[in-house]
Amino acid sequence: MMPEYPWRVKQRQADEHLRRFAEDCAEYVRVANVGFRFDRDPTAGTIRVTLQADAEPPLSLGAIIGDVLHNLRSALDSVAWATCEQAGPLTSKQQSRIYCPITTDPAKWDEEAEGKLPKVDPAHQEVFRRLQPWFWDEEARALGVPVVPSADKHPLARLHRLANIDRHRVPHPVLARAGDTWLSGPEGVAVTLTPAQVRRAKPGDVVLEWRIDPPSAVSEFHPSGEAVLALSDEAAQHRRSALHELQAMQQEVIRATRRVEIDVLEVVKPAELDELDRLREASDTAAQALRALEDAPHVIDAAYMERYGRAVEADLAARTAYLDRWRELFD
Repeated sequence: MMPEYPWRVKQRQADEHLRRFAEDCAEYVRVANVGFRFDRDPTAGTIRVTLQADAEPPLSLGAIIGDVLHNLRSALDSVAWATCEQAGPLTSKQQSRIYCPITTDPAKWDEEAEGKLPKVDPAHQEVFRRLQPWFWDEEARALGVPVVPSADKHPLARLHRLANIDRHRVPHPVLARAGDTWLSGPEGVAVTLTPAQVRRAKPGDVVLEWRIDPPSAVSEFHPSGEAVLALSDEAAQHRRSALHELQAMQQEVIRATRRVEIDVLEVVKPAELDELDRLREASDTAAQALRALEDAPHVIDAAYMERYGRAVEADLAARTAYLDRWRELFD
């Protein structure tokens, strides 16, 4: 039986909270009749889009978001603690400063690493540096590639910021439109979109207005759209729901902790990774053999069905062996 690791426990807890959040979001949208009302004014030539819902999102959704954020951030801090513990004895003061460093400013990295990863070997600090939201931007700049800064939008940067907010207040999902609500209509008609100056849309708020020229064409247009629960209006405009953002954070935390497990803590040994690679290759080979048999010209007779049955069994056995071993190593 594989030993239990605290960061994996935290990740499983986050996963449970995420499943509950997805279920509760879907239930709220259904029960509260969340959607849009489209009001046409053929005289003014406008179509107003008003957010509708029988009630605002319940605070319980924000509490679940807080649980997800806490467990994901704790998973990162747990793997940082294990890294520092492996590096050698620490004073009480050093122990109190241990956190997984996350920064959006590469100029602050050395200070962050020294303070939050005390006594950690530079080679192991480098593993954490490569996880930073700005790392690949900096790599591109070093090669002379123009880069639009994106560190602030990275899932780990969002997690760090929202987890800090959660310590003082409950993050509350925002009811907002997903991207620009769409409009279909005849060609040759001028359409101007005017977003409403609403920072956090509430039921009954006008979120945008279309102006049609000529106004008489208003009746020929067919508006539509989808309201979502998002962590911010900006996220909603980029079609990032609260659930999708939290799932992106979860995937980045899994990737980060797995990298540290392999490259620093050696929770998973190189020989075990080699074994997993061999099992994956065997699974791929069995799947390809099954597809080749299906795609090749054939007559469905007893001989073919026997070969097909053996290929299906081989594919299932190889895939099961790979997935079972993967779960043993990483779950």
